Amino acid sequence: MRMVVAATDLSKRGDRAVDRAALIARGAGAELLVLHVVDDDQPRGIVQGLVAEAEEYLSAEVAARAGSVPARHLVVTGDIYVALHEEAASAGAGLIVAGDHRHSAIRDVFRDTTIERLVRLSSVPVLIARRPEAKPYLRALLGVESGEAMELAHVIDGWGEVRPEQLVILHAFDALAAGLMAYAGASREDIEAHGREMAEGLAERLHATLDAQLARRTRLRVLEGEPAALMQETAERENCDLIVVSTHARRGLMRGLLGSVSSALLRRGTTDLLIVPRVVASAHAADAASL
Repeated sequence: MRMVVAATDLSKRGDRAVDRAALIARGAGAELLVLHVVDDDQPRGIVQGLVAEAEEYLSAEVAARAGSVPARHLVVTGDIYVALHEEAASAGAGLIVAGDHRHSAIRDVFRDTTIERLVRLSSVPVLIARRPEAKPYLRALLGVESGEAMELAHVIDGWGEVRPEQLVILHAFDALAAGLMAYAGASREDIEAHGREMAEGLAERLHATLDAQLARRTRLRVLEGEPAALMQETAERENCDLIVVSTHARRGLMRGLLGSVSSALLRRGTTDLLIVPRVVASAHAADAASL
């Protein structure tokens, strides 16, 4: 990874993104680009004033926060999430780091946040930095649907010295047959035994997708329930400080889709969250296989 982009709105949330991006850039041996976008849907004089203020602020702030990491800043105008995506892609970024959005229970129900719009559009992994201190992650939870654990692990291994050394791989499943068994009058013991058999079978198939090196640093968890809630609960229980998930495929008409799990974690999650487009994850896996 050659470039890490920190998206900042010049708030404390943005500062968290810059600090986290600088840490990852240092570990990966990458350059840091701190990017601020001024919404151009305003009178021209206001836009020019905001650009000047941002330039003055970032000129001093980026150097102070980046430390020894090669860093520069860029202030552009435009539609915020579109400009973030375009500038990150133009810079050849391997990661975009952003602060958490300002939560509003009512607003979040009716409209997407800037971060959600960015994730929907981005072909680059997006990390949501929520932790107040930018310390290396110790343990990451990888939320998987099938066999993408290797792909997700390869993405965070690209962070070099600051990659999470310990991993928890979680697959959440819905035992659909349990409802039918209950309707047919099966005992609670039989229904629970069926759930255990499903979990054991899924765990075996999941373990078979891991190579020996990844398996040694991983705990497998296969649990029944709603995926987003289980991921947050398991992250807290297992002391994970990062959750990693993938989106749907990003080709053609599918490009605008954001999985319900990713969306729920974006809106209601409390743990730092890395969302990896599936085409990016698959490309990382192909690169690893060719080595």
